[in-house]
Amino acid sequence: MYFNVLLVIDNTPGHPQSLCFASKNVEVKFLPANSTSLLQPLDQGTIQCIKATYTRLVLGKLRDTLHAKPDCDLTGLWKRFSIADAIALIAEAGHEIKPRTVSGCWKRLWRDAVNECEDIGAIDEEVMDIVNIAKELGGEGFSDMIKDDIREHIEDCGCNVYASQEKRVY
Repeated sequence: MYFNVLLVIDNTPGHPQSLCFASKNVEVKFLPANSTSLLQPLDQGTIQCIKATYTRLVLGKLRDTLHAKPDCDLTGLWKRFSIADAIALIAEAGHEIKPRTVSGCWKRLWRDAVNECEDIGAIDEEVMDIVNIAKELGGEGFSDMIKDDIREHIEDCGCNVYASQEKRVY
């Protein structure tokens, strides 16, 4: 059986323009400069879904620990929250993302290729769960948390470094 591969790569100096493959069935195409963030499925909602799930998991872990160990305080738990904890929860958040959600991210880019998908814009339930957990935690910054705070956090890419890089043409 023959196969054909189209490898689409962002336009960055790390990817040489003269990629060669042993197979003539592999074609390499580079995205136009400064278009990567508009075309990649991760930037079409997957990252926001993972961030929302991760935030819920982090706050849920804090809440569950406080319930299990009432003598602990929130500040102490935050101080003990490690990079290993963060990595484990990021992995868990990634595993919770359903294939239908990922398909929803592709739908914005290639509608005809997607049969079943979940609207990735509809994360209201996740946002409400986060707000409710924050209110359970209580304390400064948590008890007065509102949906807009969470949405702003989820939608913020937190990557000003990339904004300056996008201006460069490769």
